[in-house]
Amino acid sequence: MDERVQVEVERTGGFGGLVTHRSADTVALPPDEARELRDLVGGLDVEALGRAPASTRSVPDAFEYDVVISTGGRSVRLHAQDPDVPEQLRPLIRFMIQRT
Repeated sequence: MDERVQVEVERTGGFGGLVTHRSADTVALPPDEARELRDLVGGLDVEALGRAPASTRSVPDAFEYDVVISTGGRSVRLHAQDPDVPEQLRPLIRFMIQRT
């Protein structure tokens, strides 16, 4: 996959209800990071993630993630919350949140 990939992640919650917003675009990233982002997105089964049932657990101070992935003229919006973030989505969220 060499097409443009854009990802936005908004993390809310945690102690104090902080909001963190991160975005990345393969057009603006260094080549190594752009490749990593493409690989992370390419490895997702976004159809399955979109159909996954929402968590019914309420965990105090848990983080919630709103993720928007845009590629090939199509956007997908996903929502997840700790501790029930799907395993396949965790690496992408980690990559995005660790960006400064």
